[in-house]
Parts: sequence; C-alpha cells; structure tokens
Amino acid sequence: MSDNYGKIFEDIYDSTLMAQGGKDAVYLMISMIVKSDKDGYLRKDDRLFAREIDMDEKTYREALHILLEPDPQSNLDAHEGRRIIPLSDLPSVEGKRGYWVVNKGHYRSKGSNRVSTPRVNKHRNKQAKLLDIKERL
Repeated sequence: MSDNYGKIFEDIYDSTLMAQGGKDAVYLMISMIVKSDKDGYLRKDDRLFAREIDMDEKTYREALHILLEPDPQSNLDAHEGRRIIPLSDLPSVEGKRGYWVVNKGHYRSKGSNRVSTPRVNKHRNKQAKLLDIKERL
C-alpha cells in the first residue's frame, strides 16, 4: 500500500486555477497532488502520466502549461504562484523526469491541527475499541 495521498480542499474549485484553466487544469492538479510522493515529487513521464489519468495529450499539455506558469493572483507566494516545477529545473533533485508539486506540503498539513469534532472523536473511539478487540484475540 502506498503512503502517497493528497488532501484536496473544496476551495480548489474557487481558485485562480479554475479561473485560468478550468476543469482540465484542476483535474491535472488534483491528479498530481494525489499521485506525488509525500514531498510532492511526481517522477513520471508526461505521456505515461497523461495516459494513466485518461487525459489526451493536447489537453494534458494545455493544462500542464497553466500549472507551470506564474500566478500573480495566487494566495500562496512560493515560486511566484507556480503550482508545479519541472524536476529538470531543480539542481538538487536526482532524476530529471517529472515535477515537484510546490504546495503539496502546505496542503498535506492543512487542517491537521484542527480541534476535534464530536464526529471525529466518535470515529477515534470506535477505532480504538476495534483495535482493543483485535489485540485480545
């Protein structure tokens, strides 16, 4: 089982990315967030990744172009608002195929320190009981 995951928040649909690139750019960004490792590295060939997420090459290239461009309206200032950076542009990274998802760490930790809700506490208690039962077997 992979430890790759990405938190996707509803505000991606109200973002400048949606305004600039529409659903295709948002879908590609979501796919990159989910498929990249915990540090945000997506080490995949463009052609294979486009095929993996079922996106035709032309649409993929157009969406990719938007993710690579600076976004002066971005709420996050890192790298001029760029959403991804080619690994070939990062001299400290081994391998040159793929991309670094700039804000993966930001979104991965977002919401992790929220106060527990009754629903979350109920789920935690249920899981603890299940673990306790399994340990006694």
